[in-house]
Amino acid sequence: MPKKVNEHDFYCERLNNLRKKSRLSQSKLAFLLNVSRNTISSIETGKYQPSLALFMRIMDVFHIYDARVFFQVYAFDEGDSNA
Repeated sequence: MPKKVNEHDFYCERLNNLRKKSRLSQSKLAFLLNVSRNTISSIETGKYQPSLALFMRIMDVFHIYDARVFFQVYAFDEGDSNA
């Protein structure tokens, strides 16, 4: 049975993973987005939710054209045989 996942936590983790996979430091990503490194850190730790404009710029930096990449409502338990 799927369990509900906090969508905001998934978004924060997804951004962190995309940044690392792209070999970008928080400082470099901040520069590309014209924000402070602290803003990137705060987004990744869930302390700050980006504006729609910043969210769109983040998608552009990573060449993402479907916002669903950042949102997941359900995840399967590891023990779920249907996963």
